[in-house]
Formats: sequence, structure tokens, C-alpha cells
Amino acid sequence: MIRRLATTLAAALARARSPLLAVLPVVLLGGALAAGISAWRMERANAGIAAIEAGRDLPVAVDAPAPLLLARILQLARRGGTEEAESLIDALAIEGEPALVARARYALANARLRRAFTHIERSELDLAGP
Repeated sequence: MIRRLATTLAAALARARSPLLAVLPVVLLGGALAAGISAWRMERANAGIAAIEAGRDLPVAVDAPAPLLLARILQLARRGGTEEAESLIDALAIEGEPALVARARYALANARLRRAFTHIERSELDLAGP
């Protein structure tokens, strides 16, 4: 029984070998192309993150990679742009990376606290509220 199964498998492999050899280079080329595009996107995202961390005011689209969105949110939180940061946090939450979303929300909350304390120090109590 096992010998018969092995013979059947060998015959099936012999019949399929020619089409497999024809398709294999196409599949490998597609995989290499996909890996190249992925590496290029990652390089662009890393360049954007480096530019943001260097202090450049680089606008980021809502469909940007999550680390790039986080870098922009942190920059906006440091500069007091809480309204724009909120829309980016919503876009980041859609991607579903909870650790990055939590970090972004903490940064936004800290920016709001800093702004509130600044208003309190100036005795602008009405502006210090939510």
C-alpha cells in the first residue's frame, strides 16, 4: 500500500515538474519585488522619522506607517498642536497597534496638562479647564 502511494506520488510529481519549473521563477520574482517595495517603504518611513526628530515640520498623511504617525504625534504634542495630533491618533488607532496608540495618547494628555499648568501659572483659570 505504501509502495503504491509512493509510486503514485512520484508519477504526479513527474507530471507537475514542468509547470512548477515554469511558474517558480515568476513566483520568486514577485516575492523579490514585494520585498523590495517593502524595504523602500520602510526606508522612506525611517527618513521621515529622522527628519521629524531633527525638528523639521514634516506633514504626515493619515495612511502613513504607524511609527511615522507616532513620531509626528509626539512632535505635535511637544509643540502644542493638540487638535492635529488628535486626528492622527484616530488614524493610528485604526491600524490597531495598542502600544503605539497608548504612547500617543499619553503624549497628548501630557501636552494638555502642560498647557493647563501654563494657564494656571498665568492665573488664566478659565482657559486651564478642558
